[in-house]
Amino acid sequence: MLRRLGFLVRADERRHVAAAFGFLMVFVGSHTVLETARDALFLTKIPCPLLPVVDMAIAVVSFVVTRLQLALSRGGPRREMATWTAFGGMGSILLGLLLPVLGSGGLYVLYVWPGVVATLTLVHFWSLLGGIFTATQAKRLFGIVSLGSMIGAFAGSGGMTIALRYVSPGALVVVSGVVLTTASLMPLFFFRGTTAPSARRAEDRGPGLAGYAYILRGPYPRNLVSIALFASATLTFADYVFKTTIVDSLPKEKLPQALGAIYTGLNALSLLVQLAGVGFVLRKLAPPVILAVLPVLLVFSGGGVAITGVLAAALAVKATDGALRHSLHKTAMELLVVPLSDSVRRTVKSAMEVVGQRGGQMVASAVILLADASGIGSAIAWVLTLSALAWAVSSFRLRPLYVEQFRRPVVDSRALARYVHAPKLDVASLETLIAALDSESNDEVLAALGILERERKSRLVPTLILYHPDEEVVIAALRLFSRTRRTGALHAIDSSLTKHQSFRVRAEAYAARAAIEPDLTFLRRAYAEETSCEGRAAIAAVLATERTDDLDEARRMLDEVLEDASPATQVVICEVLGWRRAIQFTDVLETLATVPDLDVRKSAIHSLGDIASTRAATTLVDLLGEEPVQRSARQALARTGDVGFGALEAALRDPKRPSAVRWAVPRALALLDPERAAPALLANLRVEPDGMVRFRSIVTLGNILEQRPKLRLDRKLIDQEIRNNVSRAYRYLDRRLVLEAGASEEAGRKKPGHGLLVDLLRDKQRSAIGRIFRLLSLAFPQHRFGDIYLAIESGERGFRANAVELTHNLLKSPLREAVVGLVDEIDDEARLPFSEGYHAPIDRSYEGLLRSLLRSSSAIVRDIAAFHVAELGLADMIEDLASLGSEGKGSADVDRALDILGGRPPPSVGASLAVDAEPARAG
Repeated sequence: MLRRLGFLVRADERRHVAAAFGFLMVFVGSHTVLETARDALFLTKIPCPLLPVVDMAIAVVSFVVTRLQLALSRGGPRREMATWTAFGGMGSILLGLLLPVLGSGGLYVLYVWPGVVATLTLVHFWSLLGGIFTATQAKRLFGIVSLGSMIGAFAGSGGMTIALRYVSPGALVVVSGVVLTTASLMPLFFFRGTTAPSARRAEDRGPGLAGYAYILRGPYPRNLVSIALFASATLTFADYVFKTTIVDSLPKEKLPQALGAIYTGLNALSLLVQLAGVGFVLRKLAPPVILAVLPVLLVFSGGGVAITGVLAAALAVKATDGALRHSLHKTAMELLVVPLSDSVRRTVKSAMEVVGQRGGQMVASAVILLADASGIGSAIAWVLTLSALAWAVSSFRLRPLYVEQFRRPVVDSRALARYVHAPKLDVASLETLIAALDSESNDEVLAALGILERERKSRLVPTLILYHPDEEVVIAALRLFSRTRRTGALHAIDSSLTKHQSFRVRAEAYAARAAIEPDLTFLRRAYAEETSCEGRAAIAAVLATERTDDLDEARRMLDEVLEDASPATQVVICEVLGWRRAIQFTDVLETLATVPDLDVRKSAIHSLGDIASTRAATTLVDLLGEEPVQRSARQALARTGDVGFGALEAALRDPKRPSAVRWAVPRALALLDPERAAPALLANLRVEPDGMVRFRSIVTLGNILEQRPKLRLDRKLIDQEIRNNVSRAYRYLDRRLVLEAGASEEAGRKKPGHGLLVDLLRDKQRSAIGRIFRLLSLAFPQHRFGDIYLAIESGERGFRANAVELTHNLLKSPLREAVVGLVDEIDDEARLPFSEGYHAPIDRSYEGLLRSLLRSSSAIVRDIAAFHVAELGLADMIEDLASLGSEGKGSADVDRALDILGGRPPPSVGASLAVDAEPARAG
């Protein structure tokens, strides 16, 4: 029944839920008897104009009792709840016995006492539950816990109505005290293991008024207390309007039976609301919105009383109050306190009780007394309407603050890297960069050279830097001057660098000399004089690239140098061919990109990026599939422009390319041109069959959007992809549940293949959920769903609960229910009902599921399913396996399964599987 109502209780939650349900049912039942007996005695003997006075007395006494509780607090909430419940029960017994002796004074005490009993117990009760359950658990479970109060209230008022025919109201006060005393034992036996640690007891005693002021500086606690004040004042007005109207409308001798019948009917209505609507409403609406339901209805019913003044309108006010106060309203109020920390929660609840509820009673009572004294008591109905309106507005305004209680610990816990665009250099910045060229740090000098070239200020770099002692700095400067054809560098090159002790510097100097002022005679003379292999190789490479009259001779010269060349020589040749953009020697670089030496390969790849031809770009894309050089290939492609983008896009759309290559394409596209890559990757998601490519595309899109927050993506495509992934996640879940149920029904199915399939489907479900949240971060970048998912995956109970509740408040229905259903802390079997609109339940047949898995788009799912079919010996699936080969989806695992089912177990399978498969059985 509870699941039909939307309440989902996990096995590890049942004990606490049952204990809370039982205690609240008994407590509220006895408290209802106490309140009804009080009203029956008081209203028949005490004039109604005195009601505001006793309401103020309730507020004052409750304030004193609350302060007394905080001062005497010595144990955990479990023990305190039991102690104060027992005190309330014994006090009720004593009061009931002494009523005949106390006379009218006893009636005033009796009127105040139920409010004191509630104050003594319920603050501890809900604080205890707030410490046991997280926010997401509270939303699922507080509804069923509150159902106990509705049943108790209905039983109490119904029993009261019957009992009043046989016993006096005073005797029922004693009965309620006996039941309360019995209920005080329940927390000690059923809430074991929830006592607060001794280290926290001092903190849990609660602050004084100064502590209230400190806590209430926060906008969220302050608004909670103000709402409690509005609610208390409004309900006090409503109670006064109802009681004065019914006293004026009915004879006094009929009041006890009438009140009993009315309270029974109201409690029945409240129980009906709890059963029929609370679970649904809690799933659909945020607690602040739920909190506004009661005041909105009171605005209309209170207005009806103000306009008509008839008993029916007053009954409508009481019906609204009675139906929703202890069901929807109470549940929403307790949910709003759950996000707070334990110590703050206790303080805020105390403030809501003392400042809010009792303060509201005092304010309302003062207003009523003032109205009666002024002769305008009939205007209280209008005051009720205005107070309810203020309450409703405050509730709606609370929602952003409520969401922030979950956002702050989830999102603010991580500092996201932000892309910062480099500003244009001003004069001061240029001075700083030029000064950095004289730095003793080589890294600072190299960085300054790079920035000056990027900002097209390379003319400011002095040629004297060519005399720098570090060869990396000299090489970087030579390449900079050669790219800008800096003729002023020729003197340093000819006089010093061609005679440098480092062969790398000499090689770069010859190449730079040829780029700035080509002189074949100079290069031939240098070739004859150069002693190192690396230097001669560099000159030969330059000469080869300069020979346009005889390409065959140029290639022969280069081949001679490459023959038996050392890795260092090969690196020099790669560098020269690259930055001179020797397109005619692309094949040479392709060959060097495959040699065993990793440094040579990286140098060749870098040079292919410099050449940036269609052929070079295609080669670089192919090299993305090789892990050792993947990063080098990606960085080289980033310099190839439109040619490289086209090659990458072609690979992305070609499912026949090697998987390792296609997996690396999204990141390479983003590095090359993020703004063009984003729509290309998003559009490809619709048709991409490879799950890893989809995942990496989504990750890359998130990185692009993080770096370029102003970039706009096609929202329709994102929404469709979110829908697809939600559907996939529930499909994987449903399949896994069928597998697990099948193994439970027939133990023989629980073989290695079954375990592999269950684990694989669980992993795929988890991956789909990860993709959902990454896509949500694309659709709603302002909400940072990536951080929310990290919190969900963190494993920390409170952190995860905050993230789930934040997700619930940020998304709209029906996506909200579907996503929360995947990540909420509920049993897997309970998740499927939330898939409505995204997933249709599959065939529950075990063999039917295996046939479905054999048709999966995932090769690994097909292979493991084939293995499981074989180990189960399902001979009637031979045709299904054989059809995979004809469709181009065959594999060694599928062939092996066919051999086993056909009685031809391959040697690699082993005897055990062959024995299991014989004789083969049908479905």
